Amino acid sequence: VHVGHTIVVENESGDRIEVELSPLGGAGTASPTSPLGAAVIGKRVGDTVDVVAPRGAWKATIVELHD
Repeated sequence: VHVGHTIVVENESGDRIEVELSPLGGAGTASPTSPLGAAVIGKRVGDTVDVVAPRGAWKATIVELHD
């Protein structure tokens, strides 16, 4: 996963979130320095990462990756 990729992650409850990793921000994006962005940079589809966010830590599994 690198900046510019769009990813779909799944949390422990099975909810899926699609975001683009972008330093520009905006709706549907995650900054590479955000908790989610920092956790997924350099990872691959199938990897599960720990996201340490202000509202609490959670696990995200990368299920899709699009250029």
